[in-house]
Amino acid sequence: MFILFILLQQLSVGNLGSKSDSAVCSDYCSLNGYSGSGMPSQDSGDRSCSCYDNSGNEVLKVPLDSITPDASK
Repeated sequence: MFILFILLQQLSVGNLGSKSDSAVCSDYCSLNGYSGSGMPSQDSGDRSCSCYDNSGNEVLKVPLDSITPDASK
């Protein structure tokens, strides 16, 4: 029972299962050397990932589906 509780808790905080779109975006930008990342609100319908430099300027904007083909939900 205790193990089941731990698994459910880890699933609820996102440590298990697939990554969220924002986590995929953040990982992509940091792996490519950018300081920050951002995405438009979910209800906008725009599934793009923006990467920012040290000054906070957007330097790259890519469709989320081009980062990882299985990111579509």
